[in-house]
Amino acid sequence: AGAMAALRAAEVARDVDGVIWMAGGLRGSGYDFNEEDVAQIDAPLLLIASTDDPTTSPDGATLLAEWATAPAEVLMLESDLHGTDVLEGGGTTAETLMQAIERFVAGISEPSS
Repeated sequence: AGAMAALRAAEVARDVDGVIWMAGGLRGSGYDFNEEDVAQIDAPLLLIASTDDPTTSPDGATLLAEWATAPAEVLMLESDLHGTDVLEGGGTTAETLMQAIERFVAGISEPSS
């Protein structure tokens, strides 16, 4: 539900610098996102999913990227772990995840010219 809450906050607040959406869904826990909702988000998006996540479908990340009008990057991790559990697994997948997050955060925190 945290990924969905972050997405909703970016839709409503409008003063968000960036959104990291990891292993979220499009529907559930009181949320129901559609193309119109996502198109309203002005902040860049980093959309992360595990290919074999037993809890959520990785297709949500791809669909959100298609709906986004703001810059959107999709990161598909080769893993069967859900969300931040990927970090606990360590190894290359955790490294890839951390590098992507660090690169995204650095990119949105750079002053625009």
